[in-house]
Amino acid sequence: MSNLNAYFKYADDGYLVVPGDNSASIPLEIEHHSRWAANCNLKLNIAKTNEIVFKQRTCPPVPSTPGVQRVETMKALGVMIDNKLTFQEHISYVIVNCSQTFFALRTLKHHGLSPEMLKNIFRSTIIPKLLYAAPSFWGFLTVSAISQLQAVLNRAARFQYYTKSDPDITRLVHKIEEDLFMKIHNPDHVLHYLLPDEKENHYNLRNPTQFKLPYKDERKFINRMLFRNIRH
Repeated sequence: MSNLNAYFKYADDGYLVVPGDNSASIPLEIEHHSRWAANCNLKLNIAKTNEIVFKQRTCPPVPSTPGVQRVETMKALGVMIDNKLTFQEHISYVIVNCSQTFFALRTLKHHGLSPEMLKNIFRSTIIPKLLYAAPSFWGFLTVSAISQLQAVLNRAARFQYYTKSDPDITRLVHKIEEDLFMKIHNPDHVLHYLLPDEKENHYNLRNPTQFKLPYKDERKFINRMLFRNIRH
């Protein structure tokens, strides 16, 4: 409805992003998408529709949307997002999930599974859980949160599922960020539009980059990769 708003749909999930000064348009947006769903023989379940507000402490309160429950944490595509963008609840969720997998690994070990197979299972189950969607929230994590994720790898090393010479959590995340950054150079990649405009250099730089650098904000994946490319 409004050009200021953005709507993202993934399978049967939809996410409406509205700037604070345009919050009055939310009821109209919900009504519009409800009609669109009905025309497609679908139904927008208002009972399962939640809203979350991201704002600075100095900002005035944002009026709630009638009929929509306001929450402090929301799960979006498998990531727990809180209204303060600390992602601490997501980290806690991942650690609990990994602990359950550790119990399964211990059970398999007691049944005689070889150490090499246990390592393979660890790398194919727990490692992906730790790294899932990490580029999207890694820049927001505190040192304490990163230490909690590293503690999972340290625990695995004690059980001999992982070795201390293997990459730590920071190196693992940097590797997948670099891989993703190289992939989105493809113009057909769904995230390619996030890259800044390319610039023309008529002189050689010691650490060249072909993009116009945005404001330095290392919380964002693209910015982190661009400035990291310059540093290295």
